[in-house]
Amino acid sequence: MTFLELQQDTFRRTNKATSPDTETVTRIKAFINQHHRTLMAIPGMDQFRRAEGTFDSVADTARVALPQALTKIDSLFETTNNRRLMEKSLDWLRTVNPQQDSGTPVVYVPKGYEYTAKQPSDASQLFIKSDSISDDGVAYIQGIRTGGILGADSVTMTGTSAVSWSATDWIAINKVWVSQAAAGSITIHEDSDVGTELAQITIGNVRPYYFVILLWPTPAGVLTYSFDYQRKIVDLVQDTDEPYLPDDYHDLLSIGGRRDEYEKMDDSRFNTASREYSDKLKSLQYFIHGRASERLIPRSTSGRIGWSDLGGAFPADVYLP
Repeated sequence: MTFLELQQDTFRRTNKATSPDTETVTRIKAFINQHHRTLMAIPGMDQFRRAEGTFDSVADTARVALPQALTKIDSLFETTNNRRLMEKSLDWLRTVNPQQDSGTPVVYVPKGYEYTAKQPSDASQLFIKSDSISDDGVAYIQGIRTGGILGADSVTMTGTSAVSWSATDWIAINKVWVSQAAAGSITIHEDSDVGTELAQITIGNVRPYYFVILLWPTPAGVLTYSFDYQRKIVDLVQDTDEPYLPDDYHDLLSIGGRRDEYEKMDDSRFNTASREYSDKLKSLQYFIHGRASERLIPRSTSGRIGWSDLGGAFPADVYLP
């Protein structure tokens, strides 16, 4: 079901108009998206958010910023040496090898979420621009300037023409964001509008968002790494958007939206919708945790279920789990 179909089903079952007022539409959309996020975070649902990616290591550079769509790494490996890298903690790295020796990486260390793919190479002036003329909001920055001074600044964007923050000695970016969702791709550059790209704010977002890892030992050369990862949960926005859920369970979102609307309106149908939601959720949980090799056979009141087709290792006439 599309986002629009989910909304329409919720409107219809809560006795709303086909095209209700803006406040109602906004509320129902929020209910649906809240349930989408909740359901997709259930253990086991990661199988519907899995994706694959690659990156090339850079000689003498341990830090790697992974795609903004990523929320968790499941595995990281490289085929040149037929090796899977093991995950270790930052504390382990600082204890075992603080100086980060050079070599062929065998370990990756999750460092966490950061606002930039790269930091300035030296004290620099920073520029921001977009590939859309519609990006004309205010861009904010917080970071560290020469001498360890904490700095903060803002500048009004002018679409595709680059503008810069007033300071010329930024040595680290702690945070950067814009006042309104990006209409195009907004990029932050070092030294000039065509200098090294440090971060990118993607369409519909107000800030960059990278999952950063460290490779150990620090790469001595270039290798191509592959990684399996979980995509972050994104809200349904366009009418044609579809949830990550399996098709047969899309209606859980409209049931959840309806239940929440009943709760808000103090509608007596809340309990009925809650039971329906609970039953469907149990079915989804069995769907995601059940395996093709598993076969559940319910016990009858008599203890017999007829002739078994489970093979010679089981009684011929009955199977009691």
